[in-house]
Amino acid sequence: MPINRKAYAIVIFCLLLQQACKKPVPVPEPIVAQEAVVDMKVAEEAEAKLKLADEVRKKSELEFQEAKVKAMSNIYFEYDKSAIRDEDKDSLQGLASFLIKYPQIKIQISGHADERGTNEYNLALGNKRASATLSYLKSLGIEESRLQSISFGKEKPLCTESNESCWSQNRRAEFIAIN
Repeated sequence: MPINRKAYAIVIFCLLLQQACKKPVPVPEPIVAQEAVVDMKVAEEAEAKLKLADEVRKKSELEFQEAKVKAMSNIYFEYDKSAIRDEDKDSLQGLASFLIKYPQIKIQISGHADERGTNEYNLALGNKRASATLSYLKSLGIEESRLQSISFGKEKPLCTESNESCWSQNRRAEFIAIN
């Protein structure tokens, strides 16, 4: 049976018409813009958190440095003595508290003397002062492994005048944080 051209054209037309009447499939809009907004918000939040963390770190570091300076203030000794004075015990308690709070810190205790006496005598006296200070800190609960002592005798004076006011500044124990 021959195909009628007219019928064939009607069938094609109907198929095209049917195809044309179908609802178009919506093409999703690009979500790049939405992702960019989300990425910007995430980046801004991350930057704010980093800034806050940096501020907290700086504040913590400043507090540590201030506590360190306060805790490591010199103590002083009477002429020709190595006994810890009552007025310096609070200072050493503060140092012990600092060391307990920061267990990674080790310190060097240096003993000093004034200019009177021989080098040998003053080195020995400086050693006694550093040792007495170390022993006192141990009695406050600080492990000896965190403490070192050294004597400088009269070799590192804070004051160089020859009078009692100056000499009293040189009869001391000093503290330095070491790694």
